[in-house]
Amino acid sequence: MRIEISSLNAFTPNAFVRWAEENKIEVHVGLLKKDGQKLNEVLYHSITSDIPFITLSFGMSLDGKIATVTGDSKYISGNESRVFIHQLRNKHQAILVGINTVKVDHPSLTTRLDQGISRNPDKIILDSNLQIDEAEPLLYQNNLARTIIVTRKESNQAKKTRLKKLKVIIVEVENPSTPMDLYEILTKLKSIGIESILVEGGGTIHFSFIKSKYFNRLYSTISPIIIGGQNAKTAVSGEGFLTLNNAVKLNFDHVFQLGQDYIFEATQKFDNTKENNHA
Repeated sequence: MRIEISSLNAFTPNAFVRWAEENKIEVHVGLLKKDGQKLNEVLYHSITSDIPFITLSFGMSLDGKIATVTGDSKYISGNESRVFIHQLRNKHQAILVGINTVKVDHPSLTTRLDQGISRNPDKIILDSNLQIDEAEPLLYQNNLARTIIVTRKESNQAKKTRLKKLKVIIVEVENPSTPMDLYEILTKLKSIGIESILVEGGGTIHFSFIKSKYFNRLYSTISPIIIGGQNAKTAVSGEGFLTLNNAVKLNFDHVFQLGQDYIFEATQKFDNTKENNHA
């Protein structure tokens, strides 16, 4: 008798393997190892890290724009790639956006799939000054997903009280830095049970995660359209890196076509370790 195991949990003793070996059962480890590790990557990350597993996702034109100068963005990506993004939402425990995305796009942040079992991820909104409109539709969705707003401790207390009555979870950040301290945000999100997050921007949020190197996987959807415009929004904005040496380097793990779009799946070139970046 022989048992094939794709990937072991390297961080805790494997009682099953010991039992099999004690009972003279041959155990072979490594079949489809890479696939097995990817299948369990959130679990492995959770064991070794104090922040959630982070996936970045953005769709853009061939020239890197996510909207026109007037804010028109529906839709740059094609139907097939939008389905793929909803599949990503379905796989993650939570989806994260900034308050500007909420104010401009009024997103539902739900999973919409025609086939298979789908679930709505928890919604996380980074809103340092608690600007969210109390009439925002996503605050009134009738589903099981939690709505979590991350804001400064000193932001409007009366508004926090009203939002809590809508069953919104308020996560307060104590560090007074501007922008809010991302590491503090992520550790607090993990403390309330968030193990994996899909970050869907916008550009300033994306740059914050990239600059801090707080991401494990990245999906960039490129569509065959050119938008142009010096002031048109880009997928990654913020202050940018001053030199190429400082820029974050990636490995393309997988490149595939869906409809007319190409999706680039990438990871950082170096290991994410708890000692250097907590990712």
